[in-house]
Amino acid sequence: MKLSKRLMALALTGAMALGVSAGAVSFPDVDETTPEGEAIIKLAEMGVLGGFEDGTFKPEATVTRAQFAKIIYLLQNPGTEDILGDEYKGPSKFPDVLEEQWFNGYVNWAVAEGIIGGYDDGTFKPDDTLTMGQAIKMYVTANGTPADGIEYPQGF
Repeated sequence: MKLSKRLMALALTGAMALGVSAGAVSFPDVDETTPEGEAIIKLAEMGVLGGFEDGTFKPEATVTRAQFAKIIYLLQNPGTEDILGDEYKGPSKFPDVLEEQWFNGYVNWAVAEGIIGGYDDGTFKPDDTLTMGQAIKMYVTANGTPADGIEYPQGF
């Protein structure tokens, strides 16, 4: 199973725990009859996932670290995409997360919540492809398990 499909399953698990639903959504490149397609549509209806400007979803594309910071935020704070607190927008602890970038507030929120810490070199690498280990670590810590003292990635 491709990493992106496993990430969708992980995100859907969190979404289903919330039990939130919104309006109908569809994408021309998503087969809604598959388990992955169902997960994508459910998460899109909840407002956790969105498509690209051209109306597609690109289900075979990889997920970046910045995108997953937003996904985790929206799973933890349903319906708040447009009201991400101003306290999270602004200077970042990471030199590669600039104030004007769309993901700035989501990354800053995840840092404040102890969900992400970045790399040893002090960067976040927002455009890097998210690994399954990173996704699980972010998901587990977002749901209340402190990362302190847990060996990464094996401990997660």
